[in-house]
Amino acid sequence: MNANSASKKLETLDLAIADMDTQMLEERAASALRAMRGVHNVTLIERGATVQYDPSLIRKEHILDKFQTAGFHPVVFQDSATGETREVQF
Repeated sequence: MNANSASKKLETLDLAIADMDTQMLEERAASALRAMRGVHNVTLIERGATVQYDPSLIRKEHILDKFQTAGFHPVVFQDSATGETREVQF
């Protein structure tokens, strides 16, 4: 399997995370997610994250649960798998 066919299987989840508002909290969230099997990339932005994952290894609900276990309240505002989008206001 080449790199292009592997990347086609990845899905992207864009999250708004209002309570992730310091660098320390961002690092805690990123560490927790990067340790998960099936998570390929985590990009943090102010009060949010983009997570690329392999849906054959992990479900988006597990990613959201991991954020919640770490003390955050994520809201999906875009899901590449379903096309779901949502307006998020803080």
